[in-house]
This record gives sequence, C-alpha cells and structure tokens, in this order.
Amino acid sequence: MNEPLWADLACEGPERVGGAAHQALGHLAGWGRGRHGPYSDLTAGPTRGSENRATVEWTVRGKGRVTVRAGSSRVGRVETTVDLG
Repeated sequence: MNEPLWADLACEGPERVGGAAHQALGHLAGWGRGRHGPYSDLTAGPTRGSENRATVEWTVRGKGRVTVRAGSSRVGRVETTVDLG
C-alpha cells in the first residue's frame, strides 16, 4: 500500500547501455495536485504540492522507441514513448 515510486525504461530497438531498467525513486513529499488543485479544500488543509524531485538517467544506443513508465501502486502510473530516429 505504501510502495515507493519507481521508473522503468523499455526499449524497442535501441540498446540500453547505462542505468538499470527499473529504478526506485523513493517517496516524494506532498500530496494532491497542488495548492489550487481539486483536493485543496479538504479539511486537512491546503497542500504545498510536491517539494521533492527525483531524477533517473538512462543511456541508450540505436534507433527505435523507448518507453518510460513511472508510478506506484498508490498514485497510479504515467508513461511516455519517444521515437529515436
């Protein structure tokens, strides 16, 4: 229930030559969608949003697509795909 954030890299064509495919990002401070987001009027008081950031790096070689997924069981998941021409 309190799984930390993680980030994954999946390659379709390019070769990953640096950085682990699955990386733990840990827990980030904050909650909700910022001070004026949809949950800012809860009785717990306004949120300051996320005050922390996490950075991961991968090195890939070649052409094709890479997909980055980040998330956790508690906050959901986001993903983006980039074409490396």
